[in-house]
Parts: sequence; structure tokens; C-alpha cells
Amino acid sequence: LVSGLTTQAQPKDQSADLLIVGGTESGWAAAIQAARMGVTNIVVVNDIEWLGGQFTAESVSAVDENRGLDNKVPFPRSGLFKEFCDRVENFNLKKYGSKQPGNAWTAFTTFRPAEGEQVFREMLQPYIDRKQVKLISWAYPVSALMSEDKNTLLGLTFRGSKPGDKNTFAIRAKLTIDASDWGEAVKLSGAEYEYGADLKSKYNEPMAPQDRSEYPLTDMNPITYCVVIE
Repeated sequence: LVSGLTTQAQPKDQSADLLIVGGTESGWAAAIQAARMGVTNIVVVNDIEWLGGQFTAESVSAVDENRGLDNKVPFPRSGLFKEFCDRVENFNLKKYGSKQPGNAWTAFTTFRPAEGEQVFREMLQPYIDRKQVKLISWAYPVSALMSEDKNTLLGLTFRGSKPGDKNTFAIRAKLTIDASDWGEAVKLSGAEYEYGADLKSKYNEPMAPQDRSEYPLTDMNPITYCVVIE
């Protein structure tokens, strides 16, 4: 299974009950859960075509990565995460004869990125068919629509993310969820945000560091290059 590129008309200015920025794992889950709760006008804007974020487009399709205990015990699974894993494993069983093919030494459940993307898409499609969810691909947030007092995010302006695409459109929404990889909506809105390791003194997490001497704010996860080999 390979997700085919879809064609869509140039998006126009519109309004929504819920705007979700990003077709990542969390953006996908938010859209489905909101639809199941009865929200009727949901717009998901994704900067690429594929759904699934790190699991698919970034090829890190090892959902229980570094679980430990010889990877014989998966992460606790519930909700949409469990639904997704069950569908993936059922697909693997039918196609490869095993729920966990690949002999991965870092993960319990794995899948080919394109096949995982298809599962993400198939699970969202019923809500698109019911007109509860509208999926807009290849668009990136460029500015925030704020209230006069600058305290409320009213929506976002987007621009096409394909090279040479200068089309812009605005989506006004009662509620916006930032499910992007880099927190674009949060940053554009001017809202406060935190980064870096949380200190134990702030949230009293038992394994959190006492100070930042070994955890500078400039520390980030390194880039991982993933290659799919057939």
C-alpha cells in the first residue's frame, strides 16, 4: 500500500469549530477524537501530504522504541494509539504472516512507513466522508489572527508549502490545536512556552534534574536520518 498524492483546489478563507495544525500522530488523533465527540467542522492543515508525522513521513516506525526488557513488553496501549497498533498488526499478519515482522531489536511493533501512513489515512477517512473533517495538505502557518487585546488566538493564515506556491488563505476557528512538529501556532501567537529539561523543583518529577549544569537550554535531540531499503 502506498498513499497516492491527492489533488485539491486552492484552499480559500474559511471558518472552523476546530483548527488542527499538523497531520502528525497527535493532530490525526485530535481530529478523530473531536469528530467522535460530535464536533462537526474540523479543519486539519498539514504541511506535507502524508499523515502520521514521525511514525511515517520521518520513517521512525518503531512505536515502542527502546522499551527495554528485551522489548518483550510494549508500551501501555489505549485509545487511538491501541486502535492504530491493532490495525497495523492485523495488516502485518495478513501480508507478512507476523504481527511484528522485521526482527527489530529496538521495538515491539514496527511497520513499513507507507503502509503505516495508509492505516492513518483509512482511520481518518470516514470522518472526511461525513464532512466532519476537512484535510488540507501542503500548507504552512505564516501568521496568527489575534483578538484586539492580543490574548486570544482566532485562527491562522497559511501559505502553500510546495516550492513556488505563494497562495495564502486564512482559517478562523473557535479553538486551535497546535500539533505541528515545531510549535508553529504557539510561536506565531506570541504565547509563552518552555523548552529544555524541567527541573525537579518545578514539577517534582522524581527523575528530573536538580539543576541545569548538565542540561543546558541549548540541548536538543540530534537529527536522525532514516533510510527505507527494499
